[in-house]
Amino acid sequence: MNDRKTGYGLSAQDLDLGYGTRQVVHGAHLTLRPGRIVALVGPNGSGKSTLLRAMARLHEVDAGGLRLGKLGGESLDALSMKRSEFARRVTLLSQSRPVPHGLSVREVVEFGRHPHRGRFRSADPSGQAMVEGAMAMTGVEALADRGVHELSGGQLQRVWMASALAQDTSVLLLDEPTNHLDLRYKVEIFDLVHDLAREHGVAVGLVLHDLDEAAGIADDIAVLSGGRIMAVGPAHEALDAQLLSRVYGIEIETRLDPFTGRVQTRALGRRHGNSQPILETI
Repeated sequence: MNDRKTGYGLSAQDLDLGYGTRQVVHGAHLTLRPGRIVALVGPNGSGKSTLLRAMARLHEVDAGGLRLGKLGGESLDALSMKRSEFARRVTLLSQSRPVPHGLSVREVVEFGRHPHRGRFRSADPSGQAMVEGAMAMTGVEALADRGVHELSGGQLQRVWMASALAQDTSVLLLDEPTNHLDLRYKVEIFDLVHDLAREHGVAVGLVLHDLDEAAGIADDIAVLSGGRIMAVGPAHEALDAQLLSRVYGIEIETRLDPFTGRVQTRALGRRHGNSQPILETI
């Protein structure tokens, strides 16, 4: 990837989204800034994935707008941009993607260069270098000639991530990127996301279910409920115990880890009176 310290950001402005006559997102405002990570959290059906898809222009906007631009510079109406131009700047990795049988890892990663090629697959001078760099960054270069259908879930997720990196995107949207991954691959994916933001200036928005994981990786957290954004801010502000308890319909405690300073959460069930603290200070 190019060492882009100041890339493009993406802003949703008063978005209304729905399926047919059923509105599922109401007046959403959300800004993804270069070099920063925003996590969207909330219960199932709260509108997280729909909002993310709309910001990738993969879900029709009923009302509101999208702006794409650099901090302090002129922004563009993202909804009126040519799709090919928009796709060079913004990419979405959804949680469910079919496994493309018959293709090698390298061929799948090369899909990321599609927005940079002309209608008839015209020359892409930097394409090969971008593909090789993306595979190296995600640690899949040794798998380049293997069929993707042979890979484990964690390996395949890294291949899809490499495809997004090959695109040299400015805004990366991830819908549950660690779903079904074991601990090692989760850590590796989160490390990669962190590096993309910090070292390459990518604006990242990702949907997560685990509140503690969101607190660990995100600069800001957006809490959604019933299609509305209830809070946006750093973890110690957005992950308010009373708000979370109301949003999830179950009592939730929050505290700061005395060793890391990070917010930790605990959902309390009927037997919580017999439970032990998350961490005991020495």
